[in-house]
Amino acid sequence: MAVKPIYNPHTKSYFELRVDLPEPPNWHTAARYARTKKFKGVRGRLAQVRDLKTHSFLQANFEIREESWIGLRYYCSFRKLVWADGDVQPRKGFKMWAKRWHRTRIRCGAANIPYMPVYYLPFDKGFRWQASGPAKSFVSYFVEYPTGKE
Repeated sequence: MAVKPIYNPHTKSYFELRVDLPEPPNWHTAARYARTKKFKGVRGRLAQVRDLKTHSFLQANFEIREESWIGLRYYCSFRKLVWADGDVQPRKGFKMWAKRWHRTRIRCGAANIPYMPVYYLPFDKGFRWQASGPAKSFVSYFVEYPTGKE
């Protein structure tokens, strides 16, 4: 199930919230699913929420009731946030972490995991970033179609 993609003039991309049932995807699978989607001839990717304008756009246009994957991972050994396209999020750049940045006891160093995928965690006034172990599965994920034009 998906809501029709909505255009964001700031990023020149379309965004949609996808829900895949009955098999909820982990981050890696959601990223693969996103790349199989097309809109207006453009291949999708997990959404890259690089700034407050994009985050505010998503909050204004989508209501999430459950955790939803985005295209960001925290690489433990490098201590860097990396977008699905390989770009590194600047250390002093935009961040929208929940009060508790990780979901469970599974954290960097605790289970010898290479990265922790990031997702949106819903709360009463929108949603925030939170990280989890790479095996965690959620039914929804944000897809971005970077058209570069309207």
